[in-house]
Amino acid sequence: MADIKQSLPQDPGHSCHDKRGPRGHSGKRGPRGPAGPPGPTGPTGSVGSTGPIGPAGLTGPTGLPGPAGLTGPTGVTGPTGETSTGSPNTQAYFGPGGALTSDTDASMSLTDWAQHTAPAGPQAIRVNRVLRSLAVGESALAAGTNALAQGLGTQALGDNALATGILTSASRQGQSSFSSGQGGLTVTAPGASQLSLVTMTGQTPGAIPAEAVELVLGSSALPLTLVDGKNYTFTITVAAGGIQSGPTRVGRTFLIYFNARRDAGTSTITASGVGQSFGDPSTNDWTCIPTIGVAPDRVVLTFTTGATASAARVTAAVQFVEIAY
Repeated sequence: MADIKQSLPQDPGHSCHDKRGPRGHSGKRGPRGPAGPPGPTGPTGSVGSTGPIGPAGLTGPTGLPGPAGLTGPTGVTGPTGETSTGSPNTQAYFGPGGALTSDTDASMSLTDWAQHTAPAGPQAIRVNRVLRSLAVGESALAAGTNALAQGLGTQALGDNALATGILTSASRQGQSSFSSGQGGLTVTAPGASQLSLVTMTGQTPGAIPAEAVELVLGSSALPLTLVDGKNYTFTITVAAGGIQSGPTRVGRTFLIYFNARRDAGTSTITASGVGQSFGDPSTNDWTCIPTIGVAPDRVVLTFTTGATASAARVTAAVQFVEIAY
């Protein structure tokens, strides 16, 4: 089949190429593309100036000791010191010149220490380190454990005893004795004239009515014995406190007076003064009676509860004035 071609008629007033039309509007900018790869490293810059010097560091450890130096020359011998006098077993002190001086009026040992008035005077003080006793004054003697004797010619012979004044003698445990002296007597001796005080204690269990107990002396439950050839005036104050059923606390006081003596190992109560007793009504039948006991011969204080069972505790302050015949 033969090709068919159609020819359009041409406008005689226009050429094939007409003038260009006006420019159209610019389009919108497209999105930013991805970042490119890093560029190559630039050249190294120049070296900067040196900074300031820092603070000093810590001190290092001490080095090893150096070798010993040479021995110096021998020194000159000093002057001879003063020669001390007296017993080598005396108290020592520094004298006015600075020299160590022995005190001939003092003695010291592992047992005791004694100081006398100077020069060579009577005893001033004595301490017994074994007995823990102390004697203060001329001819004072503390021979009991923990005893104290103070004054002229005083004697603390009992353990824990106290003797004060002039020519007193405390021979019982815990006894306290005092005397102002024996100037009115032709014959004097320690303990011949003095005032003494001891305490005595006891208790009842309270299991039954009418319980009795003998009061005893000191911490070792000792009897109260008298001394041959002496007369005694006793003043005794007794405090008794008890607990009865209830429980109810009750108490009673006794004041007791009597005269006694001892000859040839036998003590006697010669007479008694008018005593007193007072306290709670339920204790009206309580008693405290002094007697003389045997084996050993002694002063006995017997406390007894009454019809109501009472767990009682009793203490008696036993004061006695004594004079030797």
